[in-house]
Amino acid sequence: MGIQCSLCHSTVDNSFAPGIGHRLDGWANRDLNVGAIVSLAPNLKPFADLLGVDAETVKKVLATWGPGRFDAELDKDGKALRPDGKQAGTLIPPAFGLAGVNLRTWTGFGSVPYWNAYVGATEQGDGPAVANNRCYNPFHQRTN
Repeated sequence: MGIQCSLCHSTVDNSFAPGIGHRLDGWANRDLNVGAIVSLAPNLKPFADLLGVDAETVKKVLATWGPGRFDAELDKDGKALRPDGKQAGTLIPPAFGLAGVNLRTWTGFGSVPYWNAYVGATEQGDGPAVANNRCYNPFHQRTN
């Protein structure tokens, strides 16, 4: 079983308790700590070899992202930090209300369709994400 868009682009409204409530599809998951999850991989050597560093350095870089952030280009550009020395993970954006929006991504490169295909191919291990009508409604808040 692979990951889906909802891993990063779905959360809850905390209506019952923190972390428990109605699902909010398309909302950015600002509680998800991708770096912490990736750092738990049993073998970071392939990633470390790709970047030309040791596994402990990879873990340190992943720890800089923090909750709600992800650097989808780290394994492509090898840049662990921004030029100012701060972490390079970008804030996970919401995934709703983007129909018709083009050339507006959090990374500053490519179009929204390009970004969807990029994430689908490089992070989810398959083709681009399937179109979802909820993406056309910027006011969609939850699915019961």
